[in-house]
Amino acid sequence: MVLRTTLTTLFSLISFALIVGQTPRSVLADGEIYKFAVSQDGVYKLDYEFLEDLSINPTIIDPNRINIYGHGGGTLPQENSAERVDDLAPIPIRIIGEEDGTFDQGDYILVYCESADDWSYDQNAEIFQYHKNPYETQNFYFLRIGNQDKIRIGSQSMIDVEDRTSTAFDERLHYENDIYNLLHLSGDANLQGSGRQWYGDQFKVQRSRDYSSIFDFSGAILSELAKVRMSFVARSAQTSTVSLKVGENSFDRSISRTIVDEIESRYARIGTITEDFTLTNTNPEISISY
Repeated sequence: MVLRTTLTTLFSLISFALIVGQTPRSVLADGEIYKFAVSQDGVYKLDYEFLEDLSINPTIIDPNRINIYGHGGGTLPQENSAERVDDLAPIPIRIIGEEDGTFDQGDYILVYCESADDWSYDQNAEIFQYHKNPYETQNFYFLRIGNQDKIRIGSQSMIDVEDRTSTAFDERLHYENDIYNLLHLSGDANLQGSGRQWYGDQFKVQRSRDYSSIFDFSGAILSELAKVRMSFVARSAQTSTVSLKVGENSFDRSISRTIVDEIESRYARIGTITEDFTLTNTNPEISISY
């Protein structure tokens, strides 16, 4: 509960506004706060030199007073009704060498950080969905040195399970290059570009593009089923067709026409290809034609 107090000198009137369910005090309200950014998911090693780059003098701090906070990965929800972290959540970490109470050369922090983009799994379509953050390419975390209880990765005893060896895993490859906004492309002087949907390579003059070098299929198990999803936006007075080629597989989609001479009509239409396929080699040709 946050208690907001408004004082007026006239008649010494005090009014209270109560907001229920919010954290009364931010984790960043005190202590020494340092901000750092990450660009991709992974376990990060924050060593002596990294702390120095943050303008921290490691020789005078007690590593037991270090915690790291963030909000997880991906974009913050737009809906007010969506659940979200109030303030910042603590991220469990491990500090190698903190037992002696000093941060020495050779000591370091291990922390798992998530990027500004994220993935989800569509159970109905049985495919992973990539969600690109339209506002930021990096995700930010906060290192705090204070008197709070330290939050560390806990240990857990081994669980007896039957022996199992796995030699394969699901790999996810994604390409998305945000260059154009449809309102910006409209050519209207009053429309300077807006909205959260941006698109990449244009097929206005060059009608075919090769993307083979962007995706790495080395190590792919050719006998296993693969999935592909492509989104393409088209603006044409006639029905048009987009084609995606992946190795020996070719997929086509028709995209309905638009009324191009009326600014208040639908500006463009989206065509989506979602298909299962198999590869015959680990270096397939990947191309798009319109």
